[in-house]
Amino acid sequence: MRPMNLALSGIDAATTQLASSASNVANVETPGYAPSRVDAQDRADGGVRVTISREAFDKASAAAGQSGTDLVTETVNRSAALAAYRANLRVIGAADDAAKAVASLGRRSPR
Repeated sequence: MRPMNLALSGIDAATTQLASSASNVANVETPGYAPSRVDAQDRADGGVRVTISREAFDKASAAAGQSGTDLVTETVNRSAALAAYRANLRVIGAADDAAKAVASLGRRSPR
Protein backbone atom coordinates (compact mmCIF):
# COMPACT_ATOMS: atom_id res chain seq x y z
CA MET A 1 0.00 0.00 0.00
CA ARG A 2 1.31 3.46 -0.84
CA PRO A 3 2.23 5.89 1.97
CA MET A 4 -0.61 8.25 1.03
CA ASN A 5 -3.17 5.44 1.31
CA LEU A 6 -1.67 4.24 4.59
CA ALA A 7 -1.96 7.73 6.03
CA LEU A 8 -5.54 8.12 4.81
CA SER A 9 -6.40 4.82 6.46
CA GLY A 10 -4.91 6.13 9.72
CA ILE A 11 -6.82 9.39 9.41
CA ASP A 12 -10.07 7.47 8.92
CA ALA A 13 -9.33 5.45 12.07
CA ALA A 14 -8.55 8.61 14.07
CA THR A 15 -11.71 10.27 12.78
CA THR A 16 -13.76 7.26 13.90
CA GLN A 17 -12.15 7.43 17.35
CA LEU A 18 -12.91 11.15 17.66
CA ALA A 19 -16.54 10.64 16.61
CA SER A 20 -16.97 7.78 19.07
CA SER A 21 -15.47 9.81 21.90
CA ALA A 22 -17.66 12.79 21.06
CA SER A 23 -20.74 10.60 21.26
CA ASN A 24 -19.60 9.15 24.58
CA VAL A 25 -19.01 12.62 26.05
CA ALA A 26 -22.33 13.90 24.71
CA ASN A 27 -24.05 11.09 26.61
CA VAL A 28 -22.16 11.49 29.89
CA GLU A 29 -25.40 12.49 31.63
CA THR A 30 -27.52 9.74 30.05
CA PRO A 31 -28.36 7.16 32.72
CA GLY A 32 -27.19 3.68 31.74
CA TYR A 33 -25.44 4.83 28.56
CA ALA A 34 -22.92 2.20 27.44
CA PRO A 35 -19.97 3.99 25.80
CA SER A 36 -18.58 2.79 22.50
CA ARG A 37 -14.99 1.69 22.07
CA VAL A 38 -12.91 1.81 18.89
CA ASP A 39 -10.24 -0.81 18.32
CA ALA A 40 -7.71 -0.45 15.50
CA GLN A 41 -6.09 -3.47 13.91
CA ASP A 42 -3.45 -3.77 11.20
CA ARG A 43 -4.71 -4.93 7.83
CA ALA A 44 -2.74 -7.33 5.67
CA ASP A 45 -2.18 -4.58 3.07
CA GLY A 46 -0.68 -2.26 5.70
CA GLY A 47 -3.71 -0.12 6.43
CA VAL A 48 -5.80 0.11 9.57
CA ARG A 49 -9.17 -1.53 10.17
CA VAL A 50 -11.38 -0.26 12.98
CA THR A 51 -14.10 -2.04 14.87
CA ILE A 52 -16.60 -0.31 17.11
CA SER A 53 -18.08 -2.07 20.09
CA ARG A 54 -20.16 -1.09 23.08
CA GLU A 55 -19.00 -1.62 26.61
CA ALA A 56 -21.17 -3.85 28.76
CA PHE A 57 -24.34 -2.18 30.01
CA ASP A 58 -23.97 -1.44 33.71
CA LYS A 59 -27.35 -1.93 35.42
CA ALA A 60 -26.04 -0.53 38.72
CA SER A 61 -24.94 2.72 37.06
CA ALA A 62 -28.26 2.97 35.25
CA ALA A 63 -30.17 2.44 38.48
CA ALA A 64 -28.06 5.17 40.11
CA GLY A 65 -28.82 7.50 37.19
CA GLN A 66 -25.25 7.43 35.88
CA SER A 67 -23.67 6.85 32.52
CA GLY A 68 -20.83 4.43 31.90
CA THR A 69 -18.74 7.19 30.31
CA ASP A 70 -15.47 8.04 32.04
CA LEU A 71 -14.38 11.55 31.06
CA VAL A 72 -10.71 10.88 31.85
CA THR A 73 -10.69 7.89 29.50
CA GLU A 74 -12.40 9.95 26.81
CA THR A 75 -9.86 12.76 27.20
CA VAL A 76 -7.02 10.26 26.74
CA ASN A 77 -8.77 8.68 23.74
CA ARG A 78 -9.25 12.08 22.08
CA SER A 79 -5.61 13.04 22.72
CA ALA A 80 -4.38 9.78 21.18
CA ALA A 81 -6.66 10.17 18.16
CA LEU A 82 -5.50 13.75 17.64
CA ALA A 83 -1.84 12.67 17.80
CA ALA A 84 -2.51 9.90 15.26
CA TYR A 85 -4.35 12.35 13.02
CA ARG A 86 -1.42 14.80 13.10
CA ALA A 87 1.15 12.07 12.47
CA ASN A 88 -0.77 10.82 9.45
CA LEU A 89 -1.07 14.37 8.09
CA ARG A 90 2.72 14.62 8.28
CA VAL A 91 3.05 11.39 6.30
CA ILE A 92 0.76 12.84 3.63
CA GLY A 93 2.85 16.03 3.55
CA ALA A 94 6.10 14.05 3.23
CA ALA A 95 4.64 11.87 0.45
CA ASP A 96 3.48 14.99 -1.38
CA ASP A 97 6.93 16.60 -1.03
CA ALA A 98 8.60 13.44 -2.33
CA ALA A 99 6.25 13.29 -5.33
CA LYS A 100 6.98 16.94 -6.14
CA ALA A 101 10.73 16.33 -5.91
CA VAL A 102 10.52 13.37 -8.28
CA ALA A 103 8.36 15.36 -10.70
CA SER A 104 10.83 18.23 -10.69
CA LEU A 105 13.66 15.88 -11.73
CA GLY A 106 11.97 15.40 -15.09
CA ARG A 107 11.65 19.15 -15.66
CA ARG A 108 15.32 20.00 -15.29
CA SER A 109 17.07 20.93 -18.49
CA PRO A 110 19.94 18.70 -19.61
CA ARG A 111 23.45 20.12 -19.19
